This record gives sequence, structure tokens and C-alpha cells, in this order.
Amino acid sequence: MRCFSKISIAAIVAAILSVVVLSGPTSLLAIEPFEPLTIRVNDAYGVPGGTAAVVLRTYSSRPISQGQLCMQFSPDSPGARDPIASVVSARVFSSIPDVTSSVTDMLSVNPQAIILSFDSPSITVNATDGPLAVFFMKLDPALLPGATYELAIDLGNTQLVNSSGALIEVRQRSGTLTIRDPSEEIEVEAGAEDVIPGEKALLSFSTAEFFAIGSGRATILYDPAIADGLPVVFMQSRHGQSNFTTDLTIPGRAQVDFISPDGSLNEVPGDIVEFWLPTRSDIPVGTKSLITLEPSATFLEDPVGNLLNLDHESDLLEFVSAPALLPGAIRELRVNRSESGQLQLNWQEDCGSALGYSIYRGDLTEGYDSIVPVAGLCSVSSTHVEIPMSTGLAEFFLVVPFRDESGGSYGVDSLGDHRTPPANACWASGEANDCAP
Repeated sequence: MRCFSKISIAAIVAAILSVVVLSGPTSLLAIEPFEPLTIRVNDAYGVPGGTAAVVLRTYSSRPISQGQLCMQFSPDSPGARDPIASVVSARVFSSIPDVTSSVTDMLSVNPQAIILSFDSPSITVNATDGPLAVFFMKLDPALLPGATYELAIDLGNTQLVNSSGALIEVRQRSGTLTIRDPSEEIEVEAGAEDVIPGEKALLSFSTAEFFAIGSGRATILYDPAIADGLPVVFMQSRHGQSNFTTDLTIPGRAQVDFISPDGSLNEVPGDIVEFWLPTRSDIPVGTKSLITLEPSATFLEDPVGNLLNLDHESDLLEFVSAPALLPGAIRELRVNRSESGQLQLNWQEDCGSALGYSIYRGDLTEGYDSIVPVAGLCSVSSTHVEIPMSTGLAEFFLVVPFRDESGGSYGVDSLGDHRTPPANACWASGEANDCAP
């Protein structure tokens, strides 16, 4: 059964969209002309009768003004007991803390579901990297340790709206909720994401379960032969308040000591500590390097000073090949207004091997076919540029990489097909990598 609330989903969508005000005849039900936004549901753990936290995050920053997220909890074994006894709360994160939200629990349906509706006047939900939302729920005390449940977003009843009132197409990656025996150790992990030689590798000290941390130490061990400098350490406030110090004096060892003054650290599980490690460009592709936690120098205490019993897990950092020498697609295009009244466009380098970038702008009320090159900006060598404000009511921007006078990816449409370059394109259309996240 799908996750329907007490009123029809069409009525919910209409209610959400009705508060989006635009000065123009644009259709509020239009789908924005960009690739779908992927939402990942992180794996989660919980004990019978305890509180579990299910975290959602995205693969790219794309501002959201308002929306509805519908989470479903499906048992992996037929006839298994429903996992949720009650819904505690849910939270949506934004750069400016102005989000209002409401939660509707659908615990009597099969599968159980939770609907989270939200609105951000500043349009800063998902404007920066990190967790998108988190659901907190009390688990049934009669659950059996070892039971697992699929955590999935019901796409048919999930709606996200961008700053212009257009719907953001969503795709999802599901996760798993595992019921843990309270006598078992709490799992923490030295995480690692694949990296291209010469780029910064993301290593992390990660949790997958809701529990309060008052203080602790995380020590990551890595092969110093892969490094091209010292790691930079971050602790995001979305996981809770913390103060930390680092010790990077020993090659291949990064130690972080932290204190949470209010005991809120790990309210939102995930990458509690991030280590961004520069890597050498001459590491052979296919190399796998072990990333571990140093057990004697990794510990956690609860807010009253009790030592927590931990299970330390390792991971492999794999060096993967760079895309072929073709332009790909840029990542994380952001638009801000400068003090002089100009528009500032900033983006990350493309996922291929571009030599430069071409800037296009279009009218959102007319759609993708309205894009035209911005005068004088067919060949931009940097990943940022300033352009004059437009008199248009609602416009959008497209940055297209190029190499050897051949244009790269213009992105894909809602069906996953590559968009056709406009007739007045800056460069002739060439081959492009399908390497955008």
C-alpha cells in the first residue's frame, strides 16, 4: 500500500504549491528542466524499544523551497512485526533556520509510513552539502534482534519544489534498518569513498545509530604513501554541537578529540568527523588502501561520562580512473547576488576533462528551449563568473564544459535522455561523459 495521508495526495500537492508566488504565467506544476535529484536513505540501527534515526541526504546541493517526503518501512521477512511503535519527530535542514514542518504518521497501513511536509521561506533547504532530513521514531519493544527492514522513499507521494515553483524530479536509493541486540557493541566505522588519484579523498568516522555523545576521540589510520599532504578535518553542526582539536603529527594517523557541550552530538548519525585527505596523482588506478580506526585511540563517552562499548569497522579506499579526456558535466552550480548587484555563478569542476566552460541563461517560464549564450562568456577558464542581473521574471542558468572546441554535456531531461544543444550553441556538439553524479 502506498503512503497516502488523511487527505488526497493531489490536495496535499496543491496546498504545497499554492504558497509559491511568482510574477508571471508559469505553470506551478511544471517539472524543472534539470536532471533528477537523488536522495539516499542511510542505513540505520536501533534496539527494541529504543529510538531510531533515519537520515536522508542528497548527492548535490540544489535549493528546495518546500515539499513533502514520504518514508516507508517494509519488513524484509514476510509476516514480520511492524517496526515503529510511535513517531517522535522529524527535522529538515536548511542554511537559514526558518523551516516549518509537520509530520503525519501512517502506522496502521502496510507498510508503515511517515509523511513529512515542510516549507522554507529562505529557500535554503539542501542549499549546502550534508543531511537533508532525519526521522526519529520509537521502535516496538517486541522486535527481534537481527530483523531488517527496507527504508525507502515513496516517490509517488513525495514532492519537492524549487525556488521558482517547479517540481524537482526525485530518484532514491533505499537503505536498511537493522534491529540490534542491546547487549551488542555499537558499530562505528572508518569510512572511505572512491577517489581519483590526485583528488581529495573523503575519509570519515561514521555512526549509523542514534545515541548521545558527550565526548570522545576518533583516530583514523591510513597509508601515508597515498597522501599528498595532511588531511583537513570538519565536524558538521547538523550532527550536533561539538568543539574539537586535531593531532596530525604522525604520518598516516589523524586524531581528533571532541566535546559536545550540550550532549547533542550524534543526534543525527552519519559522518561525525570528516577527514579530507589530498592524494598523490601517481597512485595506480585500482589501488585499494585500508582505512582503519586505531582501537586504543578511538572511544566515545555518553553525556555523563560513561564509556560506550564500540565495534570498530574498517573500509577500503579505492583509487578509480579519471573519466576519458572528454568534457563531462559540472557539479553544484550556485547563484548569489554580489554587493555590486551582479549575479555570482560558482560551480565545481566538471566530472570529465574540460578546458573551459560556456555560460547559458534561459527563461524558466519558457523552459529549456529558451537558453542562449551569455554574451562574451562562451569560453570561461575559471569555475566562477559575475554577470549582470536580468529583467526576466524567473530565469535559470546552464554551465556547459567544453574541450578542444567541442561542447560537453547539457544534462539530461526528465526521461534520462541527453538534452539537445541549442542552435546557437557556443561550440559544436561533441562526445561527453555520462559521469555526472
